[in-house]
Amino acid sequence: MLNHVDFELRQGEIMALMGENGAGKSTLMKILAGIYDDWSGEIRIGDQPIRFRDPKEAEQAGIGIIYQELNLVPDLSVAENIFLGREPTMMGGFIDFAKMNREAAAVLAKLHFDLPVTLLVGNLRVGQQQLVEIAKALSLNAKILIMDEPTSALSDTESETLLKVVRKLKAQGVSVIYISHRIPEIFELADRITVMRDGANVAVVTVGKTTRLELIQLMVGRPFEQFFIKQSRPADEVVLCVKNVIRKDPDIGKRDRVSNISFDVKKGEIFGIAGLLGAGRTELIESLFGVAASDVSGKVELEGELIELPDPIAAIDAGIALITEDRKGNGLVLGMNIAHNMLLAALDKIVYKKVFLSAKLEECLAARYIDELSIDVSDLTRPIDSLSGGNQQKVLLAKWLATNPRALLLDDPTRGVDVGAKHDIYVLLSKLAQQGIAIVMASSEIPELLTICDRIMVLREGEVAAILTHEEATQENIMEAASPLL
Repeated sequence: MLNHVDFELRQGEIMALMGENGAGKSTLMKILAGIYDDWSGEIRIGDQPIRFRDPKEAEQAGIGIIYQELNLVPDLSVAENIFLGREPTMMGGFIDFAKMNREAAAVLAKLHFDLPVTLLVGNLRVGQQQLVEIAKALSLNAKILIMDEPTSALSDTESETLLKVVRKLKAQGVSVIYISHRIPEIFELADRITVMRDGANVAVVTVGKTTRLELIQLMVGRPFEQFFIKQSRPADEVVLCVKNVIRKDPDIGKRDRVSNISFDVKKGEIFGIAGLLGAGRTELIESLFGVAASDVSGKVELEGELIELPDPIAAIDAGIALITEDRKGNGLVLGMNIAHNMLLAALDKIVYKKVFLSAKLEECLAARYIDELSIDVSDLTRPIDSLSGGNQQKVLLAKWLATNPRALLLDDPTRGVDVGAKHDIYVLLSKLAQQGIAIVMASSEIPELLTICDRIMVLREGEVAAILTHEEATQENIMEAASPLL
C-alpha cells in the first residue's frame, strides 16, 4: 500500500530508492512500469501526464525495469529471454535467430558476460540469470531505467562492472531509479536518495550530505546499532569435517565444478565461503546437502561420524540444514501458507498420535519461531508470498531451525533483504553459534563475511585459494585470493 507518495526524477540522474522490505518501493516501481493500474494520483513524464494500462505501454514510453525477483523463461535461451516479445524477424515473419543472437551477445558484452547466448536460462545459476535480466532491460534502450536490487546475486567484480554500465547510461542522459540495500553501493553511485517507510516517502537526501547511520535511522524509524559484533568464539571441538570433496560437471570434458575441497568447522563457528561468480560456492554448499550426489565424491564427517549423503533427505536426517540462495525457487512453496512453509521440513514435530497433523501443534510451534525470529506477520494462514523478502527469509530460516540441525549451511542468506532484517539475521546466526551449531555461510558480499565470520575460505575456479582467520581476512586479501591467476 502507498500513502500519498511524491517522487521526482531528473534527466540523467541516478536516484536511489531505499527503505525496509515492505516499505512500498517495489509497489511504486510496478505502478511506474505499468504492472499495477489500480492507483490514484498523477504521474508525469516531462509535461505529459501518463497512465499505463500494461507493461508494454510503459516500454513504448521508454521505461525499462529490472526486477528483483527474476522474470525469465527457463526453457528459452539467453537470447530468446532478452528479446522475448521483441524478436527481430525476417521476411515472412520468421524470427531472425542469427540477428537476435548477435544483438544479445553485444548487450551481454557490456556486462562482460561471455556465456553462449544459446544456453537455456534454466541451466544458469541465479547470479548468471540476474545478468540476463539486466541485459534484457538494457536492450530496451530506455529513457528511464528502474533497477530493483540488480546486484543482489552478483559478486563484487560483477557488481562493479554493472555500476560502470549505470554510470555510462547516466552520461548518455538516461535517468535511473536504483533500489538497493547495499548502502556503500548507493553512496558510490547515486546523486540523491529517496527514503520510504510504511508506504510513504519520509525524506529525500543528497549523497554527500548524509551518513550511513542517518540513512538507516530514516529507513527503520528508530535508533539503530551501527555495528554488529559476533558475541562468541568457537570451541576447539570440530563438528563438521569435509575431506577432498569433488563435484564433477555432468558435461563430459568440462573441469570439475568443485575440486578437492577440504576444511573443518568447529562448534559455534561461523565459517564463511567467498569467491567470484562461478567459483563454486553454491556447488560446494549443495554437495554437502546431498544434491547431485552421483557427481560428488569425498568424505563428510559430522561430530566425528562418517555420514553418507545420497540425497537431501539423508542430509536432513543426519542433522544438516540448507538455506538456498533462491528462496522462492528452491526454499519456499509459494502455493502454501506461512505456517505450512515454516514447518514443512519438520512435520514429525506436529504429528498427533503418530498419524494426524495437528493444527494446534503447528500453530504453537510457528508462533514460537515468529517470536524468536521477529517475523512481522499477523495471520499464519496468509500465503507466503504476501510477506516482504526479509520476512520470507526469516520463515525459511525457521523452517530449517525446526529440524534442530547440528550443521547449518547458508547460501547468500541476506540476498535482497533490508538492513533491519539483515541485522536480525546476523543476531540470530550469532545466537545459533553460541548454542554450538556449526555454520557454513557462502556470500557474494565480502563486508558481510568480514562482519560475521570467524574464518573465511576463498574459492577460485572451484578450488581453495585461501583459508583466512578473522585477523587475516580483509577485503583486499579476499579479492586477491579470489581473482584468477591468469
